[in-house]
Amino acid sequence: MALACIGTAVTLYRSSSGRTRCRAGFVAARVLEAVMIFTGVVSLLSLDFAAGPGRSGRRNAAALVTVGASHVAVYNWTFLLSQTLMPGINALLLGSLMYRSRLVPRAFP
Repeated sequence: MALACIGTAVTLYRSSSGRTRCRAGFVAARVLEAVMIFTGVVSLLSLDFAAGPGRSGRRNAAALVTVGASHVAVYNWTFLLSQTLMPGINALLLGSLMYRSRLVPRAFP
C-alpha cells in the first residue's frame, strides 16, 4: 500500500498541468503517508524478530513484554495517523489540485 501511495503521487504529479504548490504538497503528504506505513510494518516485523530464538537460550520475559508493548504502540499510532488522518489530508490536497489544474469539471472537487 505504501508503494501505491508513492506511485499515485508521482503519477498525478506528472499528469497535472501548471505549476502549483499543491502538487508538491500532495506528493509530500503521500510520501509521508508511505513512510508512516513502512514504519508500522517495520515495528511489527521487528517484534517478530525480537520474539524469535536468540543467541542465548533464555531471554528476560519482562524485557520482551516491554519491547513488545512499545512496538505495538508504535504500530497503533502509525496506523492511526497513516490510515485515518492522512487520507483526509490527501483528499483535500487532491481536490484542490484537481480544481486548480482544471483536469475535472468544477463541481467534482
